[in-house]
Amino acid sequence: MLFSCGLLLLPLIAVFSPNGMVVLFAVMAVAMAALARAQLDLRAIVRSPLALILGGLLAWSLVSAAWAPEPLGSLDLWARFAVITLVGLVLVACARNLSAESHGAIQKALMIGGVAFLGLLVVEIVTDVAMTRTLRGLVADADNVRMVMISRGTMIFAIFFWPCAYVIWRNINPAAAVAFGLASVAALYFSPSSTALLAICVAGCVFAIVCWRPKPAITVLGVLVVATLAAAPILTTYLISPEQVASTFGDLPRNWQHRLYIWQFAAEKIAERPLFGWGFDASRDIAGGSQVVANIAPAMPLHPHNAALQLWLELGVPGVAIVVVLLGHLFKRLAGSGLPPARIAVAAAMLSAYLVIANIAFGLWQNWWLAVAWLMAAICVATTTPGGIRHAERG
Repeated sequence: MLFSCGLLLLPLIAVFSPNGMVVLFAVMAVAMAALARAQLDLRAIVRSPLALILGGLLAWSLVSAAWAPEPLGSLDLWARFAVITLVGLVLVACARNLSAESHGAIQKALMIGGVAFLGLLVVEIVTDVAMTRTLRGLVADADNVRMVMISRGTMIFAIFFWPCAYVIWRNINPAAAVAFGLASVAALYFSPSSTALLAICVAGCVFAIVCWRPKPAITVLGVLVVATLAAAPILTTYLISPEQVASTFGDLPRNWQHRLYIWQFAAEKIAERPLFGWGFDASRDIAGGSQVVANIAPAMPLHPHNAALQLWLELGVPGVAIVVVLLGHLFKRLAGSGLPPARIAVAAAMLSAYLVIANIAFGLWQNWWLAVAWLMAAICVATTTPGGIRHAERG
């Protein structure tokens, strides 16, 4: 019931206080671990392949903090990153140990949570974030509230949508799932976040292809993701520079122009220190980052708004190599899971949506964004083993 309650609270927190995703994540993990402490094997958790890979990433991040521009600030962020990683591993382990009897409550929570999430977003979009402004006591600057708060909520929804739609398909009927999907795409179209719309559309393509040919599609998807990560600085320099994009697509909105200049600046800094990077969390204090580009905004406002470039910029080749291993592990587990094609497709769509957003919108180490990743991973695990949707399908 704790997991189901968390799923029901998720829409409220995502829409009205996205940073609170960290609190939801931590409370769910601690409460579930306390109730299931007899079944949890901490040694097995920390010795799992996923934990070992993440441990390698944590170790290299800690080492690289030594040459970061602000080592003390980097260490502070690293400590939070380490705690979130450990808590996330515990949450996923708890989700894996959920009983077979819990699958019904989880499915109901996903259906109710998904519809409630969509409803809240629609109301906020139509009313110019009236509820958020009321709750926060704001009477002006609705545009800023809309961009900061609702945009984050829409991006979380673009990921959370997939298990909700699948459960609606399985438990009600395909027509209801299609209607939910069309309403969701329409809501994101009218939202202030084009990133969320792009994420759900890309994930939809991934879902369809994986449903059609699960193993080959997962293999190709994994290769594309890894190749894009490995070649990110080169792609940024030679294919998506501001000048090249402008010559191809014409004038872009100012926020997209700024994003391209940020990526160009990041690629230039990567070229200066490609091997070991500038150090963990160096992006916020990197030399030259405060200079205004194209009369728009600073060249590096806290982070590159691109996970691949941030990895290269801060952790260099070792950090990228570790994340390549991590992604390879995830795609290999997914391809060999033995789940029905639709379940594999749901997980692939969630991962794809997260990666799209991570490479356009947020900083890689933002606590609430890391919490979203772990919550979505726990949802995937809870709905497949041992008492999740897979159990219902076999029944």
